[in-house]
Amino acid sequence: MASLEIRSLTKRYGEIVGVENLSLSIEPGEVFGYLGPNGAGKTTTIRCVLGLIRPTAGEIVALGRRVEPGRAVEHRRIGYLPGDFRAWPGLTARQALELLAALGGDPEQSARRRAELAERLELALERRIGELSKGNRQKVGVIAAFQHNPELLILDEPTSGLDPLVRQTVWEIVRESAEHGAAVLFSSHDLTEVAAACERAAILSQGRLAALGPISDIVHRGERHIKAWFGAESADEAPPPNARIVQREADSIHLAYTGAADEVVKWLARRPVDRLSTPEASLEEAFVRLLRGAPEPIAVPPGLPGGTAQRAPGPPFPWALLRFWTTRLALGWGLVAQAIFAFQIALCGLLHDNQAIEAWLSFLDVLPPFIKSMVGGQALKPGRIANLLAIGYQHPMVLTLFMVFAVGAPTGLLPGETRAGAMELLLSRAVTKTQAFVCAAIPTLAAMAGLTLAMYLGTVAGTKLFPFEKPAPLGALFRMAANGGLLAAAVGGISLLAAAAFRQRTTAVAVCVGYLTLNYFAFLFSIWWNAMKPLRPWTLFAYADEALRPDSAGWPLADMAVLAVALGAALLAGWAVWRRRDLDA
Repeated sequence: MASLEIRSLTKRYGEIVGVENLSLSIEPGEVFGYLGPNGAGKTTTIRCVLGLIRPTAGEIVALGRRVEPGRAVEHRRIGYLPGDFRAWPGLTARQALELLAALGGDPEQSARRRAELAERLELALERRIGELSKGNRQKVGVIAAFQHNPELLILDEPTSGLDPLVRQTVWEIVRESAEHGAAVLFSSHDLTEVAAACERAAILSQGRLAALGPISDIVHRGERHIKAWFGAESADEAPPPNARIVQREADSIHLAYTGAADEVVKWLARRPVDRLSTPEASLEEAFVRLLRGAPEPIAVPPGLPGGTAQRAPGPPFPWALLRFWTTRLALGWGLVAQAIFAFQIALCGLLHDNQAIEAWLSFLDVLPPFIKSMVGGQALKPGRIANLLAIGYQHPMVLTLFMVFAVGAPTGLLPGETRAGAMELLLSRAVTKTQAFVCAAIPTLAAMAGLTLAMYLGTVAGTKLFPFEKPAPLGALFRMAANGGLLAAAVGGISLLAAAAFRQRTTAVAVCVGYLTLNYFAFLFSIWWNAMKPLRPWTLFAYADEALRPDSAGWPLADMAVLAVALGAALLAGWAVWRRRDLDA
């Protein structure tokens, strides 16, 4: 059974053809060359094989399983080295490789293999990736592809940026893997390397196969050369139709020809030939000749389009990725949570008695109602606790902290990792696109709930530290926090939707911040201007307003249900968009 079968693969980007009707197969233990100029469709093919993009038509079978976009089919048995290897610059090489090894495969076996490869490639694993030269970063990529002993290797320019000695070592590693039964798809622009390392190859031109077969057959599809020396000066005659003159001297001639040699030999025999030489044709000459003309249809190998493949089971949940992303968010979350906690205590200290509240209200009375509402003035009443949670949510400082974290976290994980090249590495391991979305959603929503908890605890601590004349019951404060937590989670869900929908992090941030800002101001306008009241049901903040009143009775279940529906709808929409989107960054 072939390790990789590509059957009538087509991928179009609108009117642009990436790959059209491509069929080929790679057997176990084979190093297969994949050639073509820039833009020919090599990277598109590789991304389809890995399920990173969705084919327009056709089927791919990898290691006996049908490839389904975004489902990480058999990725624990596949090693991938992208043409532009980019990882996390803040991590050491060891940390990055350990993370990738944990996402499918045996970590202990990978650790032993990683140590061996690092020694052979002379790579210091304790250095940060951002500090490494291009050649050393490429070594990290080589180790990432080989450390889990994969059965199928997909290598895109594996020796790019490496010095000749390291290139030799990399090719030794490739040959050793092939000898142990691994199939290797080797994409390169270095035709000399391909000719030396591969027995078969495919040449792609304008998304179509221009040649497929043994290297010797492809070479013979190009021009062949013959050079003749004559015993006397040769006549100046035109060569046969299937030949051209490369160089002519008084006593010799160098011809390049296609097709049979019969006419060329007969033409040379018209004069006294002293000796003949037939320089070996090169893959490069065949490559150039094939690409000069329009690609001809290539016959599909017998039996390739047929056959069936089982659907692969999904990989286990990538707990290592969840831990990694959660750790990345933890520092920023801690700083924002501390700021909100301290701000709530400070509010309690400023507004814990009637005199302070009345002074604050007197100051706010000189402001327009709209500005007064922005700083929570409508929530303050002499003789009772200030509605400190409402002040927190409606205070520009706290709202800004919430929005910065809510927008920054998911956009840093989805489009941020995609543009940095790390998402391609993650999804080339045993991580489905759904799992990646869940790994981004869990810490984002947990962090939003945690920020609400920080606001609640800050308020409780403030009421204990300062003698309020009429403190609100803790139950009322908890109701406010629970309802506000759903509001914060809904904001996080909308941010996840924006992060999934846009490829550029800046675009996702701008759209999300713009939406939340308009939502917030529409809510404030609806409070003070009757003409804007119809907007109120369409704003998220309206569904946390009732619970953010100490004198409200009971749980605002209807409002909480609306926020829960908004959260669920945002998450489902974000997941659907992310799952269908091609990873083409």
